[in-house]
Amino acid sequence: MRGVVGALALLALAVPSAPFHLGRPAAPLRLRLHAVSGADPSPKAQPKPKPNPGPAVGDVVEFPGKWKGEMRIGQIRNLQYIGSRSQWIADIAVLDDIGEDIYRAKGKIATEVEDVTTLRPLRALYVRSSDGFKVMKKSETAADGSVERVPLRRADAYELDGFELPKPKVDEEVLQRDLDAYEALKKRLVVDAAGIGAAGAVIAGVGFGVDRGVIFGAGAVAGLAYLGLLGRATDTLGRRSKFDDALALSRFFVPVGLVAGLAAKRVVLDGAPLVQSNGELPLGLVPMDQFAAAMIGFLVYRIPLLIRELGPATQGIDIGGMRPGNLGKGADEIQSTITAGARVGGKGATGDSDAPGQTVTLNEVVSAAPKAEDGLGPTANANERLTVMLMAGPAGSGIFDVADWVERKNPEKVAVPKWVEAAELGAERFAAAEENGRFFLVRGEGETRRGLRLEDLLAAGRVPLTPEESAKRTAEDRRNAPLPLLAVTPREAQAFVAAVPPAVDLVGAWVSLDSMDKFESNLRADPAYAKPEAAEETQTESGLVLGVPADPVELQMSAVISDIEWALKSRLFDFTILNDDVRSSGDEMRRAIEITKQTRDEAIE
Repeated sequence: MRGVVGALALLALAVPSAPFHLGRPAAPLRLRLHAVSGADPSPKAQPKPKPNPGPAVGDVVEFPGKWKGEMRIGQIRNLQYIGSRSQWIADIAVLDDIGEDIYRAKGKIATEVEDVTTLRPLRALYVRSSDGFKVMKKSETAADGSVERVPLRRADAYELDGFELPKPKVDEEVLQRDLDAYEALKKRLVVDAAGIGAAGAVIAGVGFGVDRGVIFGAGAVAGLAYLGLLGRATDTLGRRSKFDDALALSRFFVPVGLVAGLAAKRVVLDGAPLVQSNGELPLGLVPMDQFAAAMIGFLVYRIPLLIRELGPATQGIDIGGMRPGNLGKGADEIQSTITAGARVGGKGATGDSDAPGQTVTLNEVVSAAPKAEDGLGPTANANERLTVMLMAGPAGSGIFDVADWVERKNPEKVAVPKWVEAAELGAERFAAAEENGRFFLVRGEGETRRGLRLEDLLAAGRVPLTPEESAKRTAEDRRNAPLPLLAVTPREAQAFVAAVPPAVDLVGAWVSLDSMDKFESNLRADPAYAKPEAAEETQTESGLVLGVPADPVELQMSAVISDIEWALKSRLFDFTILNDDVRSSGDEMRRAIEITKQTRDEAIE
């Protein structure tokens, strides 16, 4: 009995679990367990079910529609717990299908309030170029024989037992710094408005008479009062009393009071009748020139506001804002990453920040020369940073075809690093180099093994290997250097990011497909995932019969989904390429490279 239980436990550990099935059972092994006398199956042999996720703002979900059996797709925008009903509810932004299984909100966003227990979380991928969500779907055969595509669910329901909303983390230092900056801004606006108002009053008095200058100044004072009441309303937002509400509303009566004061001046000081013979209203007592002077003076407070808003826009052009969708947003990300990395150490491959005011260079992060028996010579000691374009994508995405096309068509802009071949270096030297940590990545097995070193990346980017040689390079030399291009699998990307030094700035490009059916079709066309031929079943002494392994494509499809989920969570990729055609995808990748290279070159001083 123990032998049977032990065999079942080993098999349960060896069989990878799949979060969903693509239209057919996905059993990793075909098993048949013959009855054995005295067998007592142990619950330990059963794999533990994966717990359902908790709800989160931003999740794409399926929820009931207005009609019976109708299911709609939306995105959670807000979560709230109703204590009186012991119920979690969610505000759902309705998403519409715009084609190719991409869903997004159209026009004015419509929201629905739904019980969270009725929501079904879906597998979805954000597509920057469409500003929508690519919902993963599978084909199912209905009872009438028709085939329909249904969304793939992450789970059949959310787990609400013990669920709590995450508490926001507040950096008190940053909060206080922002509050201080806000107070300084308010004071600066008041000072600027007062200065401009005083200058305007003097100019109006000299050019149009003292009376007009005084009225202009009164208008400027009224504008300062309006600005102060506006700041008071902002400061008490969310915690106002009735007095605060009344005070906030009183700012709208400031310009009315200004005009009423001018009318009173005309009646009291100038002797004008309150109501003239033609029945003219009191506000008509104010001559047009006085009214204009007062209103222009009142609106002076808006001048410093406009200067504060328009000033940054006139200081430079945002290259990301000039490009729509995926390329524009990617440009925003790499511009901040590369610029920060090149000038202040900033954000490197790991996403961490170094001390302000410092520049991390390769000679500070590469270890001393390893043992001589690896045959690779000393390590790099370059006094520069390096920008690398990292392409990654799941199996079946065609990432390596796209990378080959980009390399062939753009030899002057990109360079693929040369890997160290175990067959050329020798098995013993290769093993010594790997043991010494000389390789970021290692591919293949046996004599086909290949390793990628930091020196290989430097050579691709034409970066000298010593500080002396680096000092001889001009800024123009660095701008003319090609961009190292590295195409890897998702597993290799994870290993590379973990090993690469902070002096290397990574710009990520994720290559994928727009449907799971295309992934499956590509994998089935790949001989590496060919289904093995049937084999004779073998019965063991314990009565366990082992048969043919499951379809490798079905197993790989689970890995594809896991890779896509990792890419979404990693925040590594600035660009997303949906590979419908190698040439068009290569063109889009080429544009991403041009944006990256331009941003890199602008950061070179």
